[in-house]
Amino acid sequence: MLVRPLSLQELPAAMRLAREVFLEFVAPDYSEEGRRNFLKFLEMEQILPLAGRGELFCYGCFAGDELIGMAATLGRDQICLLFVQGAWQRQGAARRLFDEILRHAPAGKPISVHASPCGAPAYRRLGFVGEREAAADGMRFFPMVYHPAP
Repeated sequence: MLVRPLSLQELPAAMRLAREVFLEFVAPDYSEEGRRNFLKFLEMEQILPLAGRGELFCYGCFAGDELIGMAATLGRDQICLLFVQGAWQRQGAARRLFDEILRHAPAGKPISVHASPCGAPAYRRLGFVGEREAAADGMRFFPMVYHPAP
């Protein structure tokens, strides 16, 4: 598996992957409003301006030429997307994507995420903490934080 930053031209494929994995694994935990709001965020009309302004950073995990996982951060310290194809889950792809995020993160600064109910256990395995569930805009999530070692 190879992990690297994605170009603007690769973002549509990454958003398609995020959409497919979201619909399969995360959407069942969300209300219709939550599904609609999340899918709206994945639209290129939302993503491209953020990436173009340097506010959104996207990374891809590849098995050969196949994109099998993707992650995105708002700034360098807030994970807003992290998705891995079902067949590749629990094989280290999320860990590699997170390591790439850490490589680009400000030294010593905490990294936050609003983890979906099905994603929270994976974030805990990565070292994130936060147990209290919250909800906004029809989406259920666990606000979690990763504190890097000094």
